[in-house]
Amino acid sequence: MKSFIVQKLLSLVTVISEARTPLTFSELVAQTGLNKSTLHRLLSIAADEQLVQHVKESKVYLLGPKVFDLVRNAYAGYDIQAVALDEMMRLHGLFEGNLTLGVQNGTDVVYLRLIEAKGSLGGIQRPGMLEPVHCSASGKALMAYLPPAVRDGITRYRGIVSVFLDPLDWSVAKQRE
Repeated sequence: MKSFIVQKLLSLVTVISEARTPLTFSELVAQTGLNKSTLHRLLSIAADEQLVQHVKESKVYLLGPKVFDLVRNAYAGYDIQAVALDEMMRLHGLFEGNLTLGVQNGTDVVYLRLIEAKGSLGGIQRPGMLEPVHCSASGKALMAYLPPAVRDGITRYRGIVSVFLDPLDWSVAKQRE
């Protein structure tokens, strides 16, 4: 006979992880459909295994540190360049333009990989190069999805004068399209 404890435990952890706000015991009963004694037993097991944690002051349940350890370990072996390469090659085949893969590093973009178009005169970006986020298409694409307060902090830190903020905001809005 198959035991459903693992299934119920995973279902419980999923409910906790998908909640927009931390849930109390009563809210967990309502959302999981489990009876109180079963839920109590599952929460005890999950807490012992550090899959959930109980915050006594507010009487709510949160994901435990073990969940984050599992996620970190799962992603530890991934190389963003290897993951992105197939999509970069596909886009290069469609548009035949220069492609860059960059990540934000503070107020800069760090380029990880570049695929140049056949007729390119040679891009100025090179792997490992840092460039201010507001000075490149890659940086503007990254900035387009930052919260406005973070984006404003970057422009203030970089000392971008106010005359350039409207065009930069327009450029960021165009990136989102």
